[in-house]
Amino acid sequence: LVELHLRSNKLSQLCEHSISPLVKATLIDVGTNNLRDLPFIIGYLPALRHLPIDGNPLRVIRHSLAEDIQALKKSLRRKGFPPEGHTVTNSGYGYLPSEDSMGAGAIKSHR
Repeated sequence: LVELHLRSNKLSQLCEHSISPLVKATLIDVGTNNLRDLPFIIGYLPALRHLPIDGNPLRVIRHSLAEDIQALKKSLRRKGFPPEGHTVTNSGYGYLPSEDSMGAGAIKSHR
């Protein structure tokens, strides 16, 4: 999965377990939802280059960070450690999943 479009879905939170397998995602659009915070795990997604967060009542994340994805990811990484079974890359900007963590069904729909 390279792009995830979740704009305008009235989401109030993002599940870390659904986000962490998205190591190849370059775009996660969560704009125009009801998010008050973003999970720290987003900061460890190595390929992520675009994260539209406009239109959310974010309380912890400054909207000025939205314009600089690397600064936003760095800020989110300060809130938590990489997921278990993952190794931080040498650059510190992402993580590589262990072979065990990327099995079938890694992303589940919550309805």
